[in-house]
Amino acid sequence: MQAHLEALGQALAALLPGSGVPLALDGAAYALFFVLVLALSALLGQRPRARTLLVLLASIWFFAHFSGGWVLLPIGTILLDGWVARRMATTQRRTPWLVLSLTVHMHKLGTFKYAPIFLGGLEG
Repeated sequence: MQAHLEALGQALAALLPGSGVPLALDGAAYALFFVLVLALSALLGQRPRARTLLVLLASIWFFAHFSGGWVLLPIGTILLDGWVARRMATTQRRTPWLVLSLTVHMHKLGTFKYAPIFLGGLEG
């Protein structure tokens, strides 16, 4: 029982800002984070704006904790998508706005996720 309590304590400590402990997707800290967000979401019930805000803030916190300074990347994407959605809602020509958003997302994926894989494969 003490080992379980110790693991829970370590998971809680890992969730604290500045802990220096990476939040691995297969770790106890992530599982605890997921359960906490899920429980808070359930408590918010039928309040879609509050639940959306919770998921937004939890996502930003997770990204900041997981990758530090790269948190500006999803914040920028969130702001761009909000801006594009407002433009799409006020015009009949939605395709250019959709293409803009998709292009930014694909560029981000290519640059930050797939480029290192391909460049590493070329070097090795």
